[in-house]
Amino acid sequence: MREGANILDLQRSFDKSETSTKEMIEVLCARIRYYQILKTNDLVIKEVVELIHWVADFMPYDKYPFRIDTIKNQLWVSIGL
Repeated sequence: MREGANILDLQRSFDKSETSTKEMIEVLCARIRYYQILKTNDLVIKEVVELIHWVADFMPYDKYPFRIDTIKNQLWVSIGL
């Protein structure tokens, strides 16, 4: 898996429309489930931290504050932090 490839793929596919935001939340939830089944290693930890920063920077917090906070918290938990 290339470092940062997943973050770039998310940025390319996210057009900030309402439908796209809901789809992106579904994608992020699926990634959380994926990370939870992996045994963490440095590459996964780095990828998850980058994803947390991406969520904080690009997801519309004003529309979905509770859901965005929940996603960030679940990502942190998925790597044991």
